[in-house]
Amino acid sequence: MWDKSVAGRGGNEIASYLMKYLVTNIEQSTEEVTIWSDNCLCQNRNINAILAYAALLKLIPTLKVIHHKYLLRRHTQFEVNGDHSLIERTNKKMPKFQIKMLWDWKNL
Repeated sequence: MWDKSVAGRGGNEIASYLMKYLVTNIEQSTEEVTIWSDNCLCQNRNINAILAYAALLKLIPTLKVIHHKYLLRRHTQFEVNGDHSLIERTNKKMPKFQIKMLWDWKNL
């Protein structure tokens, strides 16, 4: 989670986050990774993602295959979308709780 003062939500930022997350959290014996995403061209379907995956294959010697799977058009409902909806509903029920900083979203 980051705010706009740190970075945007473009292809470079998403690719950088994926690289950092996988390098930090993947077990060294992992040979295969599957990544699911929506069809957002600017975030997921671009050269930045491909280059990040190529770099990951070099950085993690045991990693042999990265599968990037896309949801079908008009069928892009992830489970996390329900979480976003719950957060928004909770925020509306708490009018005295104001969101002013990124930390406030985490607390909510």
